[in-house]
Amino acid sequence: MKNIIIDTDPGVDDAVALLYALSLPKDINCLLVSLTFGNVSLRQCFCNLYTILDVAHKQGLLDGKTIPVACGQDKPLFSSETVDAAHFHGGDGLGGMHKTHAEYTPQGWEDVFSGASQPDSGKGFSILDRPADQEILHLLQSHEEDSITIVAIGPLSNVAKAAIADPQTFSRVAEVVVMGGCIDTVGNANPFAEFNTFADPEGC
Repeated sequence: MKNIIIDTDPGVDDAVALLYALSLPKDINCLLVSLTFGNVSLRQCFCNLYTILDVAHKQGLLDGKTIPVACGQDKPLFSSETVDAAHFHGGDGLGGMHKTHAEYTPQGWEDVFSGASQPDSGKGFSILDRPADQEILHLLQSHEEDSITIVAIGPLSNVAKAAIADPQTFSRVAEVVVMGGCIDTVGNANPFAEFNTFADPEGC
């Protein structure tokens, strides 16, 4: 059983990755899903994650577990400017499904994002008060050293912020697996850059 933290900006690709990870409860223990801006805004990423986890719960993929969720960076570490991948993932990050299949968008997600409410009990996930970078450090400190893998499938802003804030605690991580960069091919953000790296190059 591998303990993982999934740091994500849920677009179509991350949705598949999340559902796949959640479908392997005997192999993967998801300690945290931390959200970052990326394919779309942090707010829209939250809506997408809420939708993904709601569907996963209804399909029985959460196996009775409660997945903790923490919101993180809404912009790069050292810039107020953001880029997105709406041209590829659609304006909502999920190919426009919130319009074409609005019945899958959970009611009240805006109130949960704003902190006005929590998800309904029994939904299979909860929203934490600590921001993502602090929650990452908390988990690394409270678990055995080298027992947690961070799977970063969005811009590295949350991961970098945690590493900068407390390098000693961050060094307790077993490994950081990154979906980012490209070798021997052109980028997908521009000819020279892969999107997750391009969205926050200093975070890398």
